Amino acid sequence: MKIEKMRKEHIPAVAAIAADSLAEAWSESAFGQELENPSATVFVAVSDGEVIGFGGVQKVLDEAYINNIAVKNSFRRKGAGAAILDAIIKDCKGCAFVTLEVRVSNVAAIKLYEKFAHKDILLALCKKLIQCNCKEKKMHVYFSEAIKEQLR
Repeated sequence: MKIEKMRKEHIPAVAAIAADSLAEAWSESAFGQELENPSATVFVAVSDGEVIGFGGVQKVLDEAYINNIAVKNSFRRKGAGAAILDAIIKDCKGCAFVTLEVRVSNVAAIKLYEKFAHKDILLALCKKLIQCNCKEKKMHVYFSEAIKEQLR
């Protein structure tokens, strides 16, 4: 498996993975717009010529916002998500912080993020969200302290 920046020919596969994996999936057109956006980068995981996952980030000044990470069902829990997140974090070198939003019910994603962030921070955020009356319970994960060395 290798991680590379998304190219135009990857878009149909990325959009298909998004449609299968995300509640609010982006269209092929939206992914095409990301290619044109100088502040956005989308990484793809490719195995034997097949796109098996993707992750995107937008950088504004010294802030980075991870907008989506998804892996094809048959390749989950095999390291693709971690490799994509690692590539995103490396791409954010020089940023003051990196953040993302995750549904509290997305246990698999939270377990992945625990590898990169302080577990105690994630648990505290989960507890706060579980207590709120949010329609769609989501939490923000801030990686700035946990990955400070990598961002330098």
